[in-house]
Amino acid sequence: MEDIWFIYVIECRDKKLYVGIAKDVNKRVQLHNKGLACRFTKYRYPVKLLCTEKYFSKSSARIREIELKGFSREKKLNIIQKGSSSALIKPRTDSESMFANAHIGPIV
Repeated sequence: MEDIWFIYVIECRDKKLYVGIAKDVNKRVQLHNKGLACRFTKYRYPVKLLCTEKYFSKSSARIREIELKGFSREKKLNIIQKGSSSALIKPRTDSESMFANAHIGPIV
């Protein structure tokens, strides 16, 4: 049985970016938009989902989250816009997709 996790990037009302992980991104974004998900977004909602990546373990998603949190806003947006993993460190083998195949917008 697979343990599916997602990393997600949201843009807050003040244009700051937030990177997080969740099993259900839509539910997590709803919590962000109610000010209930975390301290960072508590007073920065509404938020807009920019991108998601799918991983097959929580630990891989967490490693990727930490990596992305270390990037500048400009680098994160550039990666999302280009849809390219060329600016990233080596892709992880258990990742279904990198930003090259990222889903833009809500997961349906």
